[in-house]
Amino acid sequence: MKKLFLFLMVIAAALAGCNQKPNAPAPAADDIVGIYNADQDGGGKITPFAKIEKDNTGYILYEYDKGKWWRPKKQWVDVDSFEPVTPMTKADLAKEVKHPVSVDVDGVKTTTFAVIHVPVGWSDDGEPKPFISKTGYFALTELGPIDLQKQ
Repeated sequence: MKKLFLFLMVIAAALAGCNQKPNAPAPAADDIVGIYNADQDGGGKITPFAKIEKDNTGYILYEYDKGKWWRPKKQWVDVDSFEPVTPMTKADLAKEVKHPVSVDVDGVKTTTFAVIHVPVGWSDDGEPKPFISKTGYFALTELGPIDLQKQ
């Protein structure tokens, strides 16, 4: 009986260890890869907006316009080259919203456009009307932030 009790205790301890979850790491940069949709005019119609891919050279950002995906090109240069895509950091977002950012930030950016992942409900505390991310994904554009839905 004693051996059976000891055996059951060992099994219970082993199973209890299996149920423990380690602290979840911050989102990996590849979590930003995907297709994003948006209600661009506020009318309720969700349409494709941006797509992020990653290959051996880095991230590739596409914008959706007139039924096609296209890569943003460098402006004001004679060479037909694409905008470089770099990771968007917490410091980058703080610079954009002009106040400290205390949440984890994952995203990519070009010189004129960014796709960012923050916790759901994050706000830029903007004036007069703050932007609040309903999904945790949003785009920073030249016209302001746009809430995104990741496919």
